Amino acid sequence: MLTDKTQIECRPVILGHVQRGDSPVSQDRILATKLGAYAVEQALAGQNNIMVGEHNNQLITPPLEISWQQKSLLIHIC
Repeated sequence: MLTDKTQIECRPVILGHVQRGDSPVSQDRILATKLGAYAVEQALAGQNNIMVGEHNNQLITPPLEISWQQKSLLIHIC
């Protein structure tokens, strides 16, 4: 643990919460749990080069390359 090595209190920070400027709400925690579990399921199934997201309450796995090649498309599918 970083705190043990530095003797400085350290806590993890989720950047999205900092950017939004607020503490996570229950919906944030539920979405994080759903996406995290789905990502693990996909990895165990041998999927790679994908990202996980939610669109219309459905979990989706668009190709990872969309995130850097077609940003406007990503907005519409995620």
